[in-house]
Amino acid sequence: MNIEDFKLLRRKDIYEFLQGNGPDLITYNGKEYGMPYYTGTELHNMCINFGMTEIPCGSRWEYISALMDFAIENNRTEEFLKYIFCEDRFENLRELGTLEEIDTVYKMIFPKAIEYINDLIKMSRHELQYINGHFYINEIGKKVKIDTPKFDVYSLSYVQGLKERCNKDLSEGNYDSVVTKSRTLMEEVLVQILEDNKEDIVSKGDLIKLYNQVKTLYGMKQSKEYDARVNSLLGGLEKIVHAVAEMRNANSDAHGVGSKRINIRESEARLVMNASITFCEYMISDHKKKE
Repeated sequence: MNIEDFKLLRRKDIYEFLQGNGPDLITYNGKEYGMPYYTGTELHNMCINFGMTEIPCGSRWEYISALMDFAIENNRTEEFLKYIFCEDRFENLRELGTLEEIDTVYKMIFPKAIEYINDLIKMSRHELQYINGHFYINEIGKKVKIDTPKFDVYSLSYVQGLKERCNKDLSEGNYDSVVTKSRTLMEEVLVQILEDNKEDIVSKGDLIKLYNQVKTLYGMKQSKEYDARVNSLLGGLEKIVHAVAEMRNANSDAHGVGSKRINIRESEARLVMNASITFCEYMISDHKKKE
């Protein structure tokens, strides 16, 4: 698939759908649900998170249009789609009683959202597909040939490369983008570990749930049988995951009730980046030992 194919998504009706102005997609317990509604401020913050330096002013759909253009031009379209469809973004589901209900309704909405987009672009004879955690634009009815990636794609050199990928953001003061990239790297490593073990992934986009699934898979829970120092190290990993996940949530456009946006300083952005690298290096090393 050519990344240029994602240009089929450059449509005002798709932008309006992604910003939350589309139709309801499913009914659950007598109530209708669809994509979350984003305010202009939330969309502005989303542009900042992606490292955009030229941010539009105008209608809400223009923010999505600019984000889509930026993502396509920088080969980050899949990252943008994963971000916009991440379960964390669906603030409209917070009224549901339990996390299990939120997850259930989200999993009902997501495929319907893909269907809605495909109905808009069907005259192009192409469709948006989501397979094994990745987005593709492909000919309608044609199966994507997927080569299962080797884990060396996420080698220690790739992980260390996060520093280089964040250099521009750090020099330009885009510290939110450093947090986003650090969190994305952690998710990539955890998802790859689960896919290599042929595990059903419980919740892509939820860093804490992904880590808990890998932790259970590899028996990494703290135990009285372990040396206190080992338990301390495992507890440290857990704190890194929770801190990065919470910082991303607090500083992104997806505000929880009563949460306040925080201004990340350069020193904190570097700490998040380095902590993420340490976490990923450990997870990769542990994965290789268990192969």
